[in-house]
Amino acid sequence: MASDINWPLVAVELAGGVALLLIGVSEVSRSLKALSGTRLTSVLRRLSGNRVTGALTGAVATAVVQSSSVTTVLAVSFVSAGIMAVTQAAAVVVGANLGTTVTAQIVALDITEYSLAIVAAGGLLLGLARRDRWRLVGHACVGLGLVFLGLAAMSAAMAPLAEYEPFTSAMAATSNPLLAATIGAVVAATIQSSSATTGIVVAMSAAGLISLPTGIALVLGANIGTCVTAVLAALGRGAAAMQTAVVHVLVNLIGALVWLVGLDALVALVLAVSGGTDPEGPATPRELANAHLIFNLVNTVVFLAALPLLVRVAGRIVGLRRHDQVEGDVVRVSDPLPSVLPGLHQELSSMAEDVRTLLEGSVPAAIEGTADDLASARRMDGEIRRTHEHLVDECARHADEELGEDQRDALEAVLQWGNLLEFISAATAAGILRAGRRRLKHECTFSTQTTVSVARVHDLVLADFDRHVRPLTDPGARPEATPPSTPDWSGPPVEAPLSAAFEDAYAQLSNRLLTGSDARTYGIEVELLAGLENVASIFERFPRQQVTPQ
Repeated sequence: MASDINWPLVAVELAGGVALLLIGVSEVSRSLKALSGTRLTSVLRRLSGNRVTGALTGAVATAVVQSSSVTTVLAVSFVSAGIMAVTQAAAVVVGANLGTTVTAQIVALDITEYSLAIVAAGGLLLGLARRDRWRLVGHACVGLGLVFLGLAAMSAAMAPLAEYEPFTSAMAATSNPLLAATIGAVVAATIQSSSATTGIVVAMSAAGLISLPTGIALVLGANIGTCVTAVLAALGRGAAAMQTAVVHVLVNLIGALVWLVGLDALVALVLAVSGGTDPEGPATPRELANAHLIFNLVNTVVFLAALPLLVRVAGRIVGLRRHDQVEGDVVRVSDPLPSVLPGLHQELSSMAEDVRTLLEGSVPAAIEGTADDLASARRMDGEIRRTHEHLVDECARHADEELGEDQRDALEAVLQWGNLLEFISAATAAGILRAGRRRLKHECTFSTQTTVSVARVHDLVLADFDRHVRPLTDPGARPEATPPSTPDWSGPPVEAPLSAAFEDAYAQLSNRLLTGSDARTYGIEVELLAGLENVASIFERFPRQQVTPQ
């Protein structure tokens, strides 16, 4: 009865459960995205050459970062920058829907009793781990535990409502599939997360508040509501970007409407797969997760086959002419340089972050890392090299355009920044990583004194790198000095404080050799230090021009 329900307590528990769920989903997504690093951007761009690989890439990327919004926004941004074709981006977006099924399967797991243990494990990693990667794993564990705690709190808060007649009557009204889908769409659009909306629906099903048809309709509506993120991301980014967002809307809207019409058939299929018998009884979390998987899997297959048609329809909706759209399975975006430069700037910033990550991890890998650590660094060097090749291709594609002086300078700056970042990556691989491989081959061990000395120089090199790339990563920044616009290739190799640190490090190595250090180990230590010095000598060559014309 209504008098038996403590409404303030229900409201507080429900609000707290929703908050825990949203915080948990956000924490998992943020942590996994940070773990994947800028490589997620590279993977999305490079593995989307056709519809099938594009969809698979979108699905995997979404499963990794636990957010279809991140994947779709990246796809829209790539189209806006001219980095990715519309058909390729549309395939990634279609695949992103499939990737969200991983989230639904996870939240359907009945492991609430272990949620505090998961949080505790994450807290332990946060407290004890020294490496950032393991700390991010800790954040992800804490977030996952909060998701299950939030689901449990919502289910417990809503359990008394199952016997409250006004509430059950209101829920009966949502048995209208269109109304339920509308509610799901509004909730997902409001909280900007279909995954969190699905979690709320799962919690309602666990409390016995909704039937399977109603739950499926709510989740279908959540698929529609999540399109708002892509549309907002496409605003002001050009017709091609909006075309990609419209494809996303068409796929989710058409898919939801078709399944709503055939809802009875979907319910029967889900019950058969999940072992259920009563279509009007309370839905179980597993049934909802399986329904989510089935309709997204079928939608992905069907819409991939019809993707060229959808791209053309989306193009007509946003006002593109037919010849501006599809050329076979690839769309060539021939935007003029001014509209492409922001994308090139974004790609350069991403490349600089990759180089920074490589440079930061190379010295520890060379001093005490395993063969796998060195191989991972080599792979990152390869990714940086491929990014550089793409930048060179883009610059060549726009070199023959009628460009103003500012635009020509900006294009030259793109080339100079890209070249020098690639030089740093190559120098890191040729010097620092090579020294690490020689250390492993000859089974040498660096002394504590050498490790400390090199680490000190390494920290100074990283700080110097950060200072020199500020005009790229922070467009509003101004360099401390204003060298000529053309890089000075004959200038001093390093600046005074850093140069002094290198001299001290070399002197310490020499003293160790004279006092009985192993000659082979000494040679490898010198090679490592020389590689680091070679990297530092490149910094002063960075141009000061802004990539985006003022």
